[in-house]
Amino acid sequence: MILAAIFFIVLGLLSLFARNLMWSLTEWGNELRGVQSERTDWWDTRMTIQGVVALLLGALALYAAFAS
Repeated sequence: MILAAIFFIVLGLLSLFARNLMWSLTEWGNELRGVQSERTDWWDTRMTIQGVVALLLGALALYAAFAS
């Protein structure tokens, strides 16, 4: 459970504060699938939402791990 919490916290922090890295990973994944990448405002908004949700899930997982 603690590893899952750490994973979600790291994902959340990367989504919120390392968007250029996340964009590079997105471009790389799209290139492997043969899809052209275009960074839009919607992509940036999704990264913000993903970051907040991932941090919340990480915090809940940490709480669950230490509460039991």
